[in-house]
Amino acid sequence: MQLIKSRNTPALKRLSAAAPEDVYVVLATGRPCIGIKRCLVELSLRVDGNSCIINNGALVERMVDGSQW
Repeated sequence: MQLIKSRNTPALKRLSAAAPEDVYVVLATGRPCIGIKRCLVELSLRVDGNSCIINNGALVERMVDGSQW
């Protein structure tokens, strides 16, 4: 199952690579954590500082270690 449309993947990768050090990429989805992990790996977003908003906005999770806040 493809989570990110193939036409969007290159643009998202360029965005992530071009972002300055003090700019973070935040993915937001209604999916649970397990449903977004493949996206994080595919886009190389599992780095310190990046977060994702999951479970319809109920949780914010750090991508690098999975801690929630």
